[in-house]
Amino acid sequence: MRKIISLFLIFVLLAVSAGSVCFAETPPSVADEVRIDVYVNGKKVQDEAYTIKGNLYISLDTLKKYGDAGFFTFNTGDLKAYFNAADLDMFFADTETTNFIKSNAGKVYLPIKYFKGDYRISLGSVSQLCKLFYRYENGAVYLYPYKDIARILVAHKNAPAVGMNGGKIGSSVKLANGTMVTIVSESTSFYKVKDFSGSEYYVSKADMDEKSGKTVSNYIRNASAKDTLAAQFNLVWMTTELRSNDTSLTGLAPEKQDGIDVMSPVWMRLEVDGGGNIKNYCEYGFTELCHANGVKVWACVNNNFEAKGSTAFTTKMLTTTSMRNKAVAQYLLYACIYDVDGLNVDFEGMERSVIKEGYTAFIKELSKHGSKLGLTISLATPAASPYWQRYFDFAELGKVVDYICPMTYEEHYSRAVGAGSTMSPPWFSSTTDALAEIIGGDKVLMGVPFFTQYWEFDPSGNIVDCYAITMNTSMRYISEHDATPVWDEEAGQYIAEYKLENGNTAKIWMEDPRSMAVKLQYTKDAGIAGTACWVYGQQTADMLDVFGKVFKQGVAPADIPGYW
Repeated sequence: MRKIISLFLIFVLLAVSAGSVCFAETPPSVADEVRIDVYVNGKKVQDEAYTIKGNLYISLDTLKKYGDAGFFTFNTGDLKAYFNAADLDMFFADTETTNFIKSNAGKVYLPIKYFKGDYRISLGSVSQLCKLFYRYENGAVYLYPYKDIARILVAHKNAPAVGMNGGKIGSSVKLANGTMVTIVSESTSFYKVKDFSGSEYYVSKADMDEKSGKTVSNYIRNASAKDTLAAQFNLVWMTTELRSNDTSLTGLAPEKQDGIDVMSPVWMRLEVDGGGNIKNYCEYGFTELCHANGVKVWACVNNNFEAKGSTAFTTKMLTTTSMRNKAVAQYLLYACIYDVDGLNVDFEGMERSVIKEGYTAFIKELSKHGSKLGLTISLATPAASPYWQRYFDFAELGKVVDYICPMTYEEHYSRAVGAGSTMSPPWFSSTTDALAEIIGGDKVLMGVPFFTQYWEFDPSGNIVDCYAITMNTSMRYISEHDATPVWDEEAGQYIAEYKLENGNTAKIWMEDPRSMAVKLQYTKDAGIAGTACWVYGQQTADMLDVFGKVFKQGVAPADIPGYW
């Protein structure tokens, strides 16, 4: 018991680039609800917590009892915990970005879930806000409230410090602005302090502000540098399952594998006719599990383009400064709370007239503040064909974002366009070359599909049906009809063709490891940054291995075999 309590006494080098205060193990990545015990200041209490897919959930009653949660308005009817950023002591990168987020975000919310007979909230998303240090260990969660601690030191700048090593003076370090530590002892001019790992330092009193738990900030995210990724890497988008009560389910975080460097779950959607408000579907545990596996998380944010009225409202938001700023501020606030490494913007169905100015202004504002927070900013855009170059100011966008992901998998997608490959070499090379020429190949992540199109023709050769199918579904279709795909050099794919009982003909341009290797060979030859895959879960079991072999293990794409 004494050991557990002593851990709390040395807890606080807050994870100031993150949205929570924790260390030790990560909860298990299992979809089932697993009940775990709760300890407060080392003592087991009657409260219970649950883990689901890496998320730790505590009840609202537990949060209210031990955390500083009075600023929340809990609406269990719509499963949202509301708060206003302007009412809290929060810091984001610098004074300018802090003022921008706090003055524009307005009322935001964190999702509540109802299960096992109670209303619960993600502990990771609220811990720093509510001044609750926690750790998950040996199937239990240990809570250490610090709202009532009498003396806490906070670095008010990047404070020079001298470390201790085995009781002796060690090396010089910096305590980042906003770092909180506890006092071991003090003299007239110096403090001896401890951080969460138990490391001791000497710091000047002039560099530290003494506060109490009541007056310490609700949230701090310092300015930081962006992550550096490998010369070539792979991003994978992931959809979320939306529910009728405006909640969602994110799938399990993928296990560690060479083929995934960045996950981009679709987590934030512009609320149509919502004045710039964002629908929050984020899950802190997903981020934590990805990080544990060495995978970055770039939350995908979109304009809710599948919703009725999205196009008209997106135009209104992009051309109204107050709405635009609110959307940007909320995207940034949620990105910080859920500890993501970047944002991927996927705005579709926009009116052509607002793209060049309104959309570009929106991205500039997002990148200006997001970059200071260490967020990698990337965009999903149409392929840079001559048509889309008339509307997207790729040159200007390329100056302010880190990556652009052209959706080069939309070459043939409907009866109106005509039958063909979703992504043939002449198409993807010409459009990607064009974008690389404008912004530089090191900023391009070429979109590649984990799906294809099913085409059906009548005896006269007219298209009578067309729809998207996953890679697994395409494999099932050709197996059911005993079809043998044939390699087509121009398409860079196998093509399967077979007769149907109704007399029509089905045709599928297949995606498999060999066709993917053709695309990856191009990325190597063209010197672009990597790839962006739509969408996780639609790939065959071994498809991600192809990216790992080419990008990480140095296997030549030409040596990747196909299925046939």
